[in-house]
Amino acid sequence: MLIEKLKRLEAKYKDWTIENIGIYIVGLQAIFYLLILSGIISLESLLLIPSKIIGEGQIWRLFTFGFIPPAIPDLGMGLLYLIINWYVFVIISQYLEAYWGSFLFNLYCLFVFSLSIIAAFLIFFIPSDFLIFINPQVFFYSFFFIIFLAFAVINPEFEMLLFFVLPLKVKYLAMISCVFYALSFIGAATLMDRILMLICVLTFVLFFYDTIKLNFKQKKRLHSHRKQSVEKGEAMHICSQCAKSDVSNPELEFRYRNEEGKAVCYCNLCRS
Repeated sequence: MLIEKLKRLEAKYKDWTIENIGIYIVGLQAIFYLLILSGIISLESLLLIPSKIIGEGQIWRLFTFGFIPPAIPDLGMGLLYLIINWYVFVIISQYLEAYWGSFLFNLYCLFVFSLSIIAAFLIFFIPSDFLIFINPQVFFYSFFFIIFLAFAVINPEFEMLLFFVLPLKVKYLAMISCVFYALSFIGAATLMDRILMLICVLTFVLFFYDTIKLNFKQKKRLHSHRKQSVEKGEAMHICSQCAKSDVSNPELEFRYRNEEGKAVCYCNLCRS
């Protein structure tokens, strides 16, 4: 399983880990936003454009493209929307980092950045009349999408306020997001945009395939034994840490984590 294999690398490469990487990403985007808005630097100078890197040696583009804000709005509602996006991104990133550990979350981000760079150069070498570059808006929102999907898989029952009014569980928001993501993929302007979107989905699948597969099997088993358990008064969920169950403590919520290929149960008290 990929997660277990990657965890084995942590002892060797732990010193390279960047803690609170979500905050750094948003912080650098905020700095670049101010620099671009004030005219100190241009947006074009930060884009990942393979022809500029190869032809003119502008190596910094390999790093700056990931920290370009998805939009450069003037002061007003556009800026407020951008700040809200940044805020949600940081909150979810912090949760994933706390759940996984900084090392694994760093790798999750690194996969997206590295594969995007590789894809841009591969497409560059395909003869084309179009300028090949990584669109910062497509990159950020695709990256944001799989950060949110990861959060939804780990904590599907968490409630968020849709439009700051309607409480909706994250798993349903994730389903809605998937529909819009698919529509955006169909309507993408360039091949590069579509490949960026696919890269993000591929990264999510690589990290969560085993978890989703395990959850699906677990739900099937629980469904098949649900009637028997209820009739006998047996507990369906027993916390592996405190031994509390859905029978002894019905007010608790129970979730399962994929640990070395096994579904391990935790109540919400032991997860926190």
